[in-house]
Amino acid sequence: MPSYEHEVPLHMIRQRPHLAVDILRAVDNVDIPAHDQVITGSENLTTLHPAELNCDGAVVAKLNGKAVLGIIAEQQQQHDPDKQFSWPAYVATFRHRLKCDVALLVLCVNQAAAERFRTPIRLGPPGSVVCPVAVCPADLPPVTDPEEARRYPELAVLTTPAHADSPRGEEVLRAFCEALEVLDRENGKLYHDYAKSVSHVVSLASFL
Repeated sequence: MPSYEHEVPLHMIRQRPHLAVDILRAVDNVDIPAHDQVITGSENLTTLHPAELNCDGAVVAKLNGKAVLGIIAEQQQQHDPDKQFSWPAYVATFRHRLKCDVALLVLCVNQAAAERFRTPIRLGPPGSVVCPVAVCPADLPPVTDPEEARRYPELAVLTTPAHADSPRGEEVLRAFCEALEVLDRENGKLYHDYAKSVSHVVSLASFL
């Protein structure tokens, strides 16, 4: 059965596709083109070829109705050597479908996993590579402003467990409460339970 760690971040992106853009924007050196709309895309990347390709999540940023950036979102908890072959296929297929640039966003549970999955995937000579943007919650800046938490509740929830024991932990927890306030009852409970399940810090565990 899929765990909170795997399913909830993907659920957040499906609920609010712009979260994928927000995460990429928070990572250095990721160029985000101008856009006026962000929507979910189909996770089924199958073409007319026999192989079936299904990613965890897909997002499309558009400008004036035209796709300007595709984002493949993958949740990864442990090493899987097959991803070295499937991920480039996801990127190439989505790029072919959208006719625009595509980023591969890998959501990891911890820093060690993120560092492992940041390794460029070599496609072959003369130097073609796919470079995953692998991040864990600790890589993202803490959400401490209540207004920001209300505007971006999913981002606040996602980053709270990583920053609750930081010097700004009290502000993080207050912002977390504000984020839960603007969510509907079902998602509020789901995200509360997610934060509780992934928390390994004393302040957040006792707070929840």
